[in-house]
Amino acid sequence: MATVESIVRSDLHQSPIGKTDWDPLLIDDLLQECALLDVRHFASSSVVGLLLDLRTALQLDVGNTALLVIGGVSGYSWVSDALEADTMMRTVVGSKPTPSATDYKIELACSPQSTFEAKGKWASFFEGNVRSIGESQPDLTSDDPATLVSGFPNWQSELEVVYSTIARG
Repeated sequence: MATVESIVRSDLHQSPIGKTDWDPLLIDDLLQECALLDVRHFASSSVVGLLLDLRTALQLDVGNTALLVIGGVSGYSWVSDALEADTMMRTVVGSKPTPSATDYKIELACSPQSTFEAKGKWASFFEGNVRSIGESQPDLTSDDPATLVSGFPNWQSELEVVYSTIARG
């Protein structure tokens, strides 16, 4: 099984894995209620990776974790109105993918008031399971730091990919 980070760095972006009728790279709002855990820019390969917790997702229920990778990145931005706490959940309230003949763009609106946008040449979406995190998210307000770290997927988590999709500009 591969780690989340190794999937970003691999050539798994070349062809889809498995099959699904749901494609968050093409259909608006399929990422609703996912938790955006982390965004990482891999500058040497012009890739941005978004790590998502799916345990609260409305429509994605095959796995508990997802990885959205945008390659050939020409730009990305994060805009947030205010920080409400040191540690907080960023919940996706809307997602708008915009594929075209030349590029791929996605916008994620999150609560509390924040937006992530990225534009690149292609995107891949991987959904699967991180077995070590349990069935429900830890409580950010009462769980100790060690429980928080072990209760969410991270870049070193082993991800068993159930399916993946690809969109190319």
